[in-house]
Amino acid sequence: MSKLPKMQESVSLLQAKQDAHDTVSGLIERNLELEQIFEALQPLLYTLSVALYGDDASDVSLSKLVEDSVKMLGPKETLQ
Repeated sequence: MSKLPKMQESVSLLQAKQDAHDTVSGLIERNLELEQIFEALQPLLYTLSVALYGDDASDVSLSKLVEDSVKMLGPKETLQ
């Protein structure tokens, strides 16, 4: 005959499951939000990429693209 789990163990397990559910739900929401942001920025990033590097900028990192774009669009004294 098996023993029933102790009440504290059951409560702890239920709390851990709820915490995991909340964490996963938060991650999914954040991921969806980031996807929407990227979709909105994609045309801008592409246009900046073509303006800076021409049609083939496949090896340029996002951080480099942003840095170069800020330099290109910023005040002339920031260009070096």
